[in-house]
Amino acid sequence: MKVAIVDHGGSNLLSLCKAVSSVGATPIVLSSPEDLTLCSSAILPGVGNFEACSKSLTRDGWFDALHDFSTTLERPLLGICLGMQLLSAQSSELMLNSGDGTAQGLSLIDGSVTRLKTSDSHRIPHVGWNSVSHNGDSLFRDIPSMTDFYFVHSYAFHTSNDSETIGTCSYGETFAAVVRKDRIVGTQFHPEKSSRAGLALLRNFVELI
Repeated sequence: MKVAIVDHGGSNLLSLCKAVSSVGATPIVLSSPEDLTLCSSAILPGVGNFEACSKSLTRDGWFDALHDFSTTLERPLLGICLGMQLLSAQSSELMLNSGDGTAQGLSLIDGSVTRLKTSDSHRIPHVGWNSVSHNGDSLFRDIPSMTDFYFVHSYAFHTSNDSETIGTCSYGETFAAVVRKDRIVGTQFHPEKSSRAGLALLRNFVELI
């Protein structure tokens, strides 16, 4: 099974490729969308700034390709970290001195992306292991609720439809750790950095969805 991994220049993809291989799939790193339809599913990783990544993906034709891939072709799409946030329509995160604030997401899952709340005990970014409570969705097969996953982020996704948030995490506030709408999935944590639980979730994405 071929899994497309979108290479938009903002992520170290080696660990993700190793993780996908370890669950029995073949990672295909794509720097342009021409061969996307040759793959059975796709992963959109992401680190960095929402607006900068959005503009890069739009410029290179990825947004239209991924939208058609997941909606018209109805093939599974997994967004990781910033990739999950890009499943939304837009984010409050803008580039410094960018001026216009017009960056758009894929608009595949309704909701808003906002900066996490800060406090003396909750510094931003949220970095490290934290537990995820889930609703028993098949994506969590063999993964108990309150299992720890590895997070690195300053912004969080809040879905408009509660049923599309299938896993939550708390860090100063409760936010969506995993979202799902049919075959479209997002994880705020990095499954490729989350040890056995992360690999189990990737395996479930490949096998169940």
